[in-house]
Amino acid sequence: MQRSVEHMSKKELDQGLNRAVKEESLKNVKAYLSYGADMSYEGKRSRTSLHVAARKGNYEITKLLIDTQRKRYKKKYWFDDFLVRFTNYFFFFCKDVPQEELFVDDFMRMFVNQLDSGGNTALDLAISLGNQEVQSLLVQEGAQKGTKKANGHLW
Repeated sequence: MQRSVEHMSKKELDQGLNRAVKEESLKNVKAYLSYGADMSYEGKRSRTSLHVAARKGNYEITKLLIDTQRKRYKKKYWFDDFLVRFTNYFFFFCKDVPQEELFVDDFMRMFVNQLDSGGNTALDLAISLGNQEVQSLLVQEGAQKGTKKANGHLW
């Protein structure tokens, strides 16, 4: 980190997180996350920090990003999540009432399935490296393959 995280603007925090992930600096990634850096910030090629971590094949940072995002969503949408759980519990025996998925799970699927400028998800980038551990983690969170560019390359 070039200067203290406490004195950075929101944009500098977001860019710093992408840079720390690219450099695979777990310590710096944790620092940026603790100060609220946005994991959905899109850097070069419209890649988020999750794209960069998956592209690097770094399981530890990928897991940290996913876990942190899940905690943030739970904190932000706890009441909505509670209402859905309550409704699902209350109507558990009613077969004609559709069981809705939880808000947090929906938001996590959107997070792990963001597309970069080439139409790739983080899963596509992990597949390109052949990193089974990162692939499994992303699939567990609901990641799907994106769309490839017309030339057939992932980027």
